[in-house]
Amino acid sequence: MAIGEDLVVDHWIRSQIAKIHQTPGLSEKLKKSFELIDTKNQGLVELADFYMVLYKNIPGLSVEDVHKFSRVAEKDVEQRVKYYEFLAFLDSNAELDGETSSKASESTKNITQYLVKYMK
Repeated sequence: MAIGEDLVVDHWIRSQIAKIHQTPGLSEKLKKSFELIDTKNQGLVELADFYMVLYKNIPGLSVEDVHKFSRVAEKDVEQRVKYYEFLAFLDSNAELDGETSSKASESTKNITQYLVKYMK
């Protein structure tokens, strides 16, 4: 993947994570769906099962979108998705997105205050 593609995927992933966290109960629904499939309680699901869970549970997700999520999902040597790590990734990035937004709004506020003082 080219560097530009990484940035596009990163932006896309962040926007999808924001949507997931704006949908009440979706994170828990994903977790329960993964756990139902993981009958051995290993924290692992086959890639096809990972695709199915995301596609069925996240509204408006296309097959290509599911493939993008699979690129960031941590896998074991047998290419099974470590879904607890994936869910943790979703949670940690949601927190980072919130921090980034609050820092950005603080910066905007500071710039606005500076411009108001400058304009007087």
